[in-house]
Amino acid sequence: MIAECGTGFLCVAVLTSVMQALLWGVRERAFYVQWLPACALGTSVATSGAFAALMVAFALSDFQVQAVYMHSHTLKPLMFKLAATWGNHEGSILLWCWILTLYTAWMTLATPRALRREVATSLHVMGVIQACFIAYTLVTSNPFVELYPVPHEGRGLNPLLQDIGLAMHPPMLYFGYVGFAAAFALAIAGLVHKRSDKGYAVFLYPYIMLPWACLTLGIGLGSWWAYRELGWGGWWFWDPVENASLLPWLTATALFHSNKVMMRQENMQRWVMLLALLTFILSMMGTFLVRSGLLTSVHSFASDPMRGVAILAMIAVIAGAGLIIFFIYAPRLPVSTPVRFASREMLVMLNNVLLILCMVAILLAMMYPLIYEAYAGRSVTIGTSYYNHVFMLFMLPLVALCAVNSALVWGHRPPSARTKRVVMQMLCALLCGGLWAWYVAGNWLVWVALSVGLWLIFSMIPHMRRVQNIPMILGHVAFACAVIAITLQAHGTKHYEVVMRQGERKTVSGDALTLHLRALEFGQNDNYLFRRGTLEIIDQQGTMTTLFPEERFYPVAKKFTAEADIKTLFTRDIYTTLKQSMEQNPQKAESATSQPLLIAVHDQPAMLWVWLSLACLAGAGYASLFSKRRKGS
Repeated sequence: MIAECGTGFLCVAVLTSVMQALLWGVRERAFYVQWLPACALGTSVATSGAFAALMVAFALSDFQVQAVYMHSHTLKPLMFKLAATWGNHEGSILLWCWILTLYTAWMTLATPRALRREVATSLHVMGVIQACFIAYTLVTSNPFVELYPVPHEGRGLNPLLQDIGLAMHPPMLYFGYVGFAAAFALAIAGLVHKRSDKGYAVFLYPYIMLPWACLTLGIGLGSWWAYRELGWGGWWFWDPVENASLLPWLTATALFHSNKVMMRQENMQRWVMLLALLTFILSMMGTFLVRSGLLTSVHSFASDPMRGVAILAMIAVIAGAGLIIFFIYAPRLPVSTPVRFASREMLVMLNNVLLILCMVAILLAMMYPLIYEAYAGRSVTIGTSYYNHVFMLFMLPLVALCAVNSALVWGHRPPSARTKRVVMQMLCALLCGGLWAWYVAGNWLVWVALSVGLWLIFSMIPHMRRVQNIPMILGHVAFACAVIAITLQAHGTKHYEVVMRQGERKTVSGDALTLHLRALEFGQNDNYLFRRGTLEIIDQQGTMTTLFPEERFYPVAKKFTAEADIKTLFTRDIYTTLKQSMEQNPQKAESATSQPLLIAVHDQPAMLWVWLSLACLAGAGYASLFSKRRKGS
């Protein structure tokens, strides 16, 4: 019954999406005004019903639904049952479609009278996108496929996905990815109707900023999840999906800064429209490239080649149509006026160049192994050192340019007298950064990174006099703190691996840390067996930290996981994992208390500040939606 209802809702959603798209042909008729919003809202209601039906199926462990059988189990806690709704290819595609229709409903209900024509055009574009993705879901990735006879038990969820991160990271990431579809549609409407004025830029702003904030938070949650769950001590591995989520974030960052120029000066109109198109195109690539099976990733879902072909064809059609419309209609928009070199507009342009170059460098590194393997027949990988150097090459100048912002003004007015103040801020930052780098025994690169981060923070101090500047200040300070925290974490992290038995003491890093494996505990939870260590870590000051790392064996999935235990302090994290004690015979691990264990300890500076910086960066985006500054004041 649940499966039939879900499939029925999807069929209705396809029908209303097609009607929403085709009503463009009768836009001069009287009934058009009533039917277009009705179709848009009807699609949202139908996909909401389909998504709710799938969640109910997972909650009730309805194994007649194949997706539930493949990715759930009766022993799982309810939270993980519900989160498993999108922990698979079919469910994640349905989540994409549902969020897409929510943005369409928002656009429909928030239409100002002066922009009815433009929003109507954008609703047609959204109808085309919805019809493509919902039809794809129904034909190739239907989450409501039924099984006969009905199994009595499910196969369970991947143990790595049985974490609170699954409940938060994918939905937030998709609210970012999918939200740029609205900016894509509004950009096409602006091109078709020659709208590039301040009022249109103000209307476009929330459809850029809300997805950007959600994408920022989604990336941060994904990193936090990987840091806690994967057990290798890192938080960013330059995995293909991590890279793919970063690409639209970079272009979206360029987009909302350029849109600020359009709001303030009615300049850079064509560039704003192009960035809006590119950001959603990259979002589609980020969501579906790995699912096509072309790239290997821990996030891979799709294994059917036909799904990949359908995905890539859909992306090609939507992206190609959008770019063709841009090249036809963009010349009709007003030409951007020349900008003076020493102005904020020029600063935004330079920042955009750095962001786009960084995006291109990462995209080429993602695609190069595919191209090389296709022509040479051999596989090749791009190491993390390439990404680290490329990102640093573009990000450090970007931070420095942001710091110069306070000395520049809009338009053709000469630079203000605040130039001397900015020079003083730079000198203070270089001095403080040098002392800090010396304290942490850093090299010249650490000095530069710390200095530009401090410079950006110092440059925000004069702006604190006005309340409406708070989102801008919070965002830039959070960005600077992220640069500083990542620098300290990358430079100062120390890794130790020690083989120990129960009751044994060992020192590592000279006499810096003393480890004492005080006890081992074996037990069983609802759906896994575990061995938990009681590990005491004593530093040179005699401060003792007790951590409880464990490893788990999931009998249903027949998989092992290392569960880290982390002591989060103000200045650092102490991260521990327990390895190689259960894998030989998990059922008899309780009696094998004397076998040697491999214990990994990671001493990681500034990790708390990495998470706080990313959270504040996203928070600044949300706060800016309610700021008067977005109205061009």
